Amino acid sequence: MPNKVNVAILSADYANLAAAASRIDKSKADAIHFDLMDGALVPNISFGAGVIKALRPYSTKEFDAHLMLQTPLAFIPAVCEAGADAITVHAEAYGFDEALEEIAKSGKKVGLALNPETGLDVVVPLLHKLSRVLIMGVTPGFGSQVFIPEIAEKIYDLADLIGSLPVEIAVDGGMNVDTARAARESGAKIICAGSFITKHPNWEERIAMLKDA
Repeated sequence: MPNKVNVAILSADYANLAAAASRIDKSKADAIHFDLMDGALVPNISFGAGVIKALRPYSTKEFDAHLMLQTPLAFIPAVCEAGADAITVHAEAYGFDEALEEIAKSGKKVGLALNPETGLDVVVPLLHKLSRVLIMGVTPGFGSQVFIPEIAEKIYDLADLIGSLPVEIAVDGGMNVDTARAARESGAKIICAGSFITKHPNWEERIAMLKDA
């Protein structure tokens, strides 16, 4: 399975998101990653389904919606209608199990995210229902944080639990060449990166670096 890179548009220039989406579309990135934050599950507010819908015409890449929302179930229909292809909710959110069922019914890729302090026990009985597990490499809510080294061991343990199941491990937060390499060596297939790519003049070069990590 080839290494994948999903570009987090949260760290791009808000005044030029359409241009950012078009730029990612022309790159070798695998998806555009959307971080929807509500100020409750995480200490920040970003954007909602309206941004996904507005940017959908600018890219044919997979739209990867990461719902950092305390009550994700209520927002899933709007995110689906907006054009998301994959939807991930947090194990720390209220009613996340119902949200997973709703995503599955919608025909979208089903993802479950785990904060650094959340153990793997919560995900084990759900693995057969998931397309991916998103491991947070930082405490979510803000960009440009430093990857927590111990997360590499958590990824390794998750990969062992997944075994031959068709579940991809994604990692989000603090990604650069070194941390992406550590994540990949532990079993991650998808690297979600924002600032490392969008704050550099050459996005294509940075995407290639993460794919080769």
